Amino acid sequence: MKTRFLSAANKDVRCVLDYYFRKAGASVAADFHEELEEIIERIRRSPNSFPLIDDLRRRALLKRFPYQVIYRVEAEGTILIIAVRHDKLHQSFGLDR
Repeated sequence: MKTRFLSAANKDVRCVLDYYFRKAGASVAADFHEELEEIIERIRRSPNSFPLIDDLRRRALLKRFPYQVIYRVEAEGTILIIAVRHDKLHQSFGLDR
């Protein structure tokens, strides 16, 4: 399946990478990026295996980092990444996108 990011989700990722780069160093930022790529690959392989958060959107949790990927499967079979949000953010963060 193809994966497409909303521009706001791209911004989410850039902000997280920047934060980890500044606060913990390049290797931690790279680890976050690698884990994000791994979860996105798992979503591609089995998009319906992650829990629904409403009628259309699903949530996939990263293992090491306290972040979750919010996505939906579009009619044409594309996975749309809506948000990459921290676990401590309000549960409605990114759902208005």
